Amino acid sequence: MRLALLLLLTTSFLQLRASDEEPVKKKLDAQKISITPKLDGKLDEDVWNTVSVAKDFVMFEPGNGDAEDPKFRTEVKILFTDEAMYIGAMMYDPNPDSILTQLTKRDDMDKNVDWFGFFINPYNDGLSDFNFWVTAAGTQADSRTTTEGDDFSLNSVWKSAIDINEEGWSVEVELPYMALRFPKEQVSEWGLNFMRSIRRTRRMYSWNFLDISAGYRLEYMSGLLTGMSGIDPPVRLSLMPYVSGYVDDFDGATSYDFNAGLDLKYGLNESFTLDMTLIPDFGQVAYDQQFLNLSPFENYFEENRQFFTEGTELFNQGDQFYSRRIGGAPKNIQGVELNSNDSVEIRQEYTRLLNAAKISGRTKKNLGVGFLNAITDANYSTRIEEGVETQILTEPMTNYNVLVLDQRFNRNSSFGLMNTNVLRKGG
Repeated sequence: MRLALLLLLTTSFLQLRASDEEPVKKKLDAQKISITPKLDGKLDEDVWNTVSVAKDFVMFEPGNGDAEDPKFRTEVKILFTDEAMYIGAMMYDPNPDSILTQLTKRDDMDKNVDWFGFFINPYNDGLSDFNFWVTAAGTQADSRTTTEGDDFSLNSVWKSAIDINEEGWSVEVELPYMALRFPKEQVSEWGLNFMRSIRRTRRMYSWNFLDISAGYRLEYMSGLLTGMSGIDPPVRLSLMPYVSGYVDDFDGATSYDFNAGLDLKYGLNESFTLDMTLIPDFGQVAYDQQFLNLSPFENYFEENRQFFTEGTELFNQGDQFYSRRIGGAPKNIQGVELNSNDSVEIRQEYTRLLNAAKISGRTKKNLGVGFLNAITDANYSTRIEEGVETQILTEPMTNYNVLVLDQRFNRNSSFGLMNTNVLRKGG
């Protein structure tokens, strides 16, 4: 058994302006509707004409705080039902034929393209922002705010449509509540902000002013969304079963492999989520780049497996958790000479992950809790000597555990505790 304990303390001494007053917060009132608008990017339904408008954007950069150019004004409206929110935005542009529309892959929106973003915090705590973007080419991006920046592994399911017209371009979004987390006893005012990027002029605007010169995080400078009441948080449950088969034919020998498993995600409550994977198949995950390591230190590779990339910001505190060791190359704990006399015919390059589970979330008092458990199967190689096959144990069945507690205070300071342990079967 191997145990590791880490105590983390991070704090920031904020250099604020001479006046420590809270920034001014604009307010936008959402309107509940019974008939949903057609999602075509055009804000021409009557339902959009009777709702409050978020306007008078200010420049984020390069001229932080400058008023928006009236020719490039932005107007945003929000509707909601019992199942989803609807965001409608009109980005005026005197030269709509000059709007840049480079097509990009999901979550890669900051390219040669205009975009519109909206950022929602149902807890209004400056710490739990859900961020969404739509480009003028129709590409979506979404992320979750973390202490390390934006976590783009969120990948929620939501709908959007854009329309480039004579006055500029517009966007309509249907955002199901499944894409958010909010308490059953809802906060009367949600944190909210909008941003717009005009690529050809390299100018960005925000609805609520974001003061770059202030020392604290920009999430605390969001505006407020009112009127979001009478909503029941949905049951957050998703199941993804899979079946896969492999045929390997090489040098006259054919082998077959069959796999079946299941991924599960369940919202335990408004704050915590359970993720589980049973006998996962990472056959579709990108390959690692190969390089020669001449140093005495371990190679570090980027994590591409979905289970280990989603919602793992708590486990990354202090860079103590390296998930690629789980299901990585066999450790050869026994120190067996596998390649003596070239007698090893078969060697499994990676240990098989049997199952893994993690619970993560943050309480109303900003205590983050993360727990991860994973089990990998025993790994063997086959040695053939004088026609006799011998199974060599290169790594026994192994259990990995991580427990993280992270208490935030004073906005962007935190006190954390992390415990990791590894248990291997046998002596």
